[in-house]
Amino acid sequence: MRQVASDTKSCRHALIDEARDQVVKGNKNKVPNTDTSAYCKARQRLSEVSVRGLLRISGNSLDHASPESWLWHQRRVLLTDDSTLLMPDTEKNQKEYPQPGTQKKGLVSRFSEFLF
Repeated sequence: MRQVASDTKSCRHALIDEARDQVVKGNKNKVPNTDTSAYCKARQRLSEVSVRGLLRISGNSLDHASPESWLWHQRRVLLTDDSTLLMPDTEKNQKEYPQPGTQKKGLVSRFSEFLF
């Protein structure tokens, strides 16, 4: 999630940021290796369902930790994530994530989902 939220979207920067945070917290024995190969392989094994679950858990945690002063007119505000995903234009992907008829065939599929 840190990598996705960053400006650079770089595996290396995400690992360096995590290592820096562990040092700042005094967890010098928990400083991760900043070699990206294992991180990228592990990230590729994450299923869509697990990533969706992590986003929901983190969103709910943030929502419950937010003070009442952040409410808008004493109401929670729900956000929608309108992400663009790049994936191969295979038959399997087209069945699971069909493109709108107005979009030319290619690599992009879009979805929107409530995070909370």
